[in-house]
Amino acid sequence: MRTILVVFAAAILAGCPPAPEPTNPGGPAVCPDGPRNPTAAVDRKLAVVGQSVNSMRRAGDFLFIVESGDNTISRFDARTETLEPWVDVGNERGPWDRWVDVDELWITNYVSNTVTVASRATGGVIAEIEHESFDGPSGIAILDGRAYVGNTQYREDGFGPGSVTVIDQETRQV
Repeated sequence: MRTILVVFAAAILAGCPPAPEPTNPGGPAVCPDGPRNPTAAVDRKLAVVGQSVNSMRRAGDFLFIVESGDNTISRFDARTETLEPWVDVGNERGPWDRWVDVDELWITNYVSNTVTVASRATGGVIAEIEHESFDGPSGIAILDGRAYVGNTQYREDGFGPGSVTVIDQETRQV
């Protein structure tokens, strides 16, 4: 199993101790003896299930983690400190982002130009929405019964003009 560590690091407080004279007059600041605090504390708390973690979102006591490389979403329970595979969107989907709604997870799939709807309670896939307007879907948000999907229109030579596709949450129609 591939493991990627999610780490949280403390900020490094950089800066030179007071010096009687500038060490590099007129040039960039230089710390001849190194920064004041050259270390940071790293707390290793969570090893995820899949590869290529690219986003996380909290919902209640859970953290939903998108793992694009394995086409999965994992769920971390903060109360019990357990991590489990939660949603498998299918091969060659490239999940990018997700919106956690009351009963469902809405997941943009960048590679397959689709949106997956999964059960928040079980992780099972409820629907996969396809539409010609999806073009590198990335961000997603739900407001007033509509899912708003941001399309990057990325190509190998750069980005095209972005767009937003609107999906009716109940009918799952664009």
